[in-house]
Amino acid sequence: MNEDKRLTIENLIIEATYTKSPITAQNLLSKAIDLADSYNFPKLQFESRAQYMLICFRSGFHDRSLATFPWLLDYFKKAPEKVNQQSILVLYITAVNGITEFPNIFLDQINQVLEEMKTYYLKFGYSLKEAYRISRHAMLEMGREDLAQDFMDKVESASKGPCINDSPASDLFAEVTYLDHLGNYQEAIDTAQPLFNQSYPFDNLNFPPYTALLTSFVKTGQMDKAVDCFKKAQQSEFLTEFNHLWYTYKFLFFKVLTRNFDEALDLFKNCIAQAIGGHAFGLSYLFYLSSSFLLKQLSKQKIQTLHLKLPKTFPNFNPEGEYSLVSFLEWLNTEIDRLELQFNARNQNDFFTRLKMNHLELESFISAKKIDLN
Repeated sequence: MNEDKRLTIENLIIEATYTKSPITAQNLLSKAIDLADSYNFPKLQFESRAQYMLICFRSGFHDRSLATFPWLLDYFKKAPEKVNQQSILVLYITAVNGITEFPNIFLDQINQVLEEMKTYYLKFGYSLKEAYRISRHAMLEMGREDLAQDFMDKVESASKGPCINDSPASDLFAEVTYLDHLGNYQEAIDTAQPLFNQSYPFDNLNFPPYTALLTSFVKTGQMDKAVDCFKKAQQSEFLTEFNHLWYTYKFLFFKVLTRNFDEALDLFKNCIAQAIGGHAFGLSYLFYLSSSFLLKQLSKQKIQTLHLKLPKTFPNFNPEGEYSLVSFLEWLNTEIDRLELQFNARNQNDFFTRLKMNHLELESFISAKKIDLN
């Protein structure tokens, strides 16, 4: 009987791993967690939660991912012999990559998590080069280039050793993404060239950073290359099925920039509820910037009403789903200002203001006529 119960839970975990829909995957894993808890199968309790944390992170539901982490860490501390050491480091990496998305998690708290991760790297005998590299990425997410440089200095001085993810292509992919995010557009393009030339083995990364470079090519006056990047990014089934807000914010912006307003409106409708859900406020902020760009253009087209499926937590929720475009745009801009202030206070800089100003500057590159993206 117990073997049948275990098999049921294991099958749910396997099914969630291979399903294309992140929401379906989360639901399957939630069911696996409930069954593992009810049957008191400790190993499956851990495994189902670990997979849930990873799936939520990969699909941009960082709140759910981070909320799962304390249980997993507590389980490991109580029974370290039952958990693979690599698994704990993977979970720490996942937590660090999502923790900056919430302005109520302060810089001191983030540094504390980074220090804890470093402790486990030392304890398990893994290279601090990787721990410092991940810490640097966290600083760049907050626009703290000064602190990022401190970690880069540590990366260069740390001893070599085993790593969890030793992939030069992945590292360079991330570097290009941050350069674009920081507004260093030409440097992002130049840095990405080895990926386009396939100078690195791609491992599990089977495409150059097409999505990240959309804005870089636009800002440097290379719209033809931006269009080519967009088309190639859309070819990846991974990206279109994941519906991650970072990708959709980029795609939404580019659809508006090329005057593909109908397609942009469809994408906005599909993703705005997730943004409002507050699963990652940093991602919501970026998506709101692109959404504001869209609504300003739709207003010029004399569109007055939006039909949206929004969560009941939305302040001006209408069960019939009908919203004034002008009113919704006002709400969006208020949210942008609110999040900007909160993130700037947490980051102790004006990084989110600069993100907004960069975005507004890019809006001026809107094409004179519709560009075919098919």
